[in-house]
Amino acid sequence: EFIDIESNSVDVDKSTLYNKVFFNTDFKAPAKRICGIPSARKNYDEGYFIIDSDNSLFHMKRVNGKPFIRNVDIDKSIKVEYFEAIDIPNKKFYGFLFDSVGQMYVLTTDNYRLEKVGIPPIDMNNTTVSIMANMFYWNINVKSKDTKISYAVDAKTRKYVDSFVSNNKNKKEFFIDNIMPVGLTFSSLHDGYIKIRLRTNFPMALMFNLLFVCTYMYIFRKNRFRLFPVLWIAITGIYGFIACFLFKSDINN
Repeated sequence: EFIDIESNSVDVDKSTLYNKVFFNTDFKAPAKRICGIPSARKNYDEGYFIIDSDNSLFHMKRVNGKPFIRNVDIDKSIKVEYFEAIDIPNKKFYGFLFDSVGQMYVLTTDNYRLEKVGIPPIDMNNTTVSIMANMFYWNINVKSKDTKISYAVDAKTRKYVDSFVSNNKNKKEFFIDNIMPVGLTFSSLHDGYIKIRLRTNFPMALMFNLLFVCTYMYIFRKNRFRLFPVLWIAITGIYGFIACFLFKSDINN
C-alpha cells in the first residue's frame, strides 16, 4: 500500500497498479526481507530488493512513473538469505548479497550479474561486517564478540589477497572505556565531519559511579555526612571522586 502524505490515506490507484504488476510475477508470499535505503540522504534511488519465501530475489522500483518489478534470477544453487542495498556514486553495484551458508557476493548493475567475494563464509547471526574501499583494495572487517578478521580483497577481481586476525577490546580496555561516564571524541559513524563531540557511557558508567560513591563514603565514614559530594560523584563518577578526594583536607577528620 502507498500512503498519500497530504491526506494520510491509502493511494488506491497507485497501490492497485503496483499490486497488479507485482502479483503477475512468480513471487511467493510472504516476503522474508525487504532491502533498500529508506533515507532521503542517498546519491540515487534504486527502489527495493525483496526476498520472497522461496529465497528468490526481486527488484522493485519506479521507472518513468510506472512500476518495475523483476525476478533477479539468482542461480538456484544459491539460497539468498540476506541483501544489503548500497548507493555508491559510480553505480556499479546494487548491493551485497549473502547466501544461506554466509558466502558474500556483489550484485552488479551489469544485468544483475553476481560476483563472488573471495572470503570465507560469514556467520550472519553473530558477526557484523563493515567495508572500506579504495581503487586498489577492499578492506572487509568481520567482527564477532571476541575477534575481528580483516580481509584484503582485490578491488577489480574480488579475489582474496590477505587477512589478519585481531582481538576485540580486552578486559582492560573495556573497563577503561566504561569507567569514564563522559568523554570527548572527534568522529562519528553517523557523518563524516571532524568536530568535538561529547560521548556518554550511561547506563554502564552509572554502575561504576555508584561504586565510587560507596568508596568515598567508606573512606570518609568518620566525617560528617554531606550530600553534595555524594551526588556530585554519582553524576560525574571517577572525575568527581578524584576532585572530592583531593580537596578533602584531612581524611581522618
